[in-house]
Amino acid sequence: FQRRLDETINLGGLGWRDEKMGWQAIANTGIQYVDWSACKEYEGNQGFLRIYLELKEEKKAAEIEDLIDEQLKGIEVTYKDIGSYLSLQPVRVTLLPPGTFQRYMEEKMQEGADLAHLKPSHMSAPEAAIRRLLQLSEVTRERP
Repeated sequence: FQRRLDETINLGGLGWRDEKMGWQAIANTGIQYVDWSACKEYEGNQGFLRIYLELKEEKKAAEIEDLIDEQLKGIEVTYKDIGSYLSLQPVRVTLLPPGTFQRYMEEKMQEGADLAHLKPSHMSAPEAAIRRLLQLSEVTRERP
């Protein structure tokens, strides 16, 4: 079975991360979450995996980054080398406030999107979807 390129994220030329790996790594941490979306971002010329995550519990982003990083090391052999190769933390987490994904889905339903497109992709989410999630997270934060 071949995956579509837009369903994977390549970090440092050391293998591809796909949605199944993302699900598995996040689930294996034991963190209670609502949903997530990931994309490749850059610091200078170094790529890293950015995960936008809405939690059901209070945790610090740095703690979650370490947990997911450890889980990915156990899931994929080539991932173990990425941290030293890239010389930076290969996983970065941005926490979204409660209700962000729900607001995104409600907005998509109002636009008439079909069921398959109510949520942003889990892997290689389009920039516009990530930007909208971040905008909605600000609105959600401002709600009483």
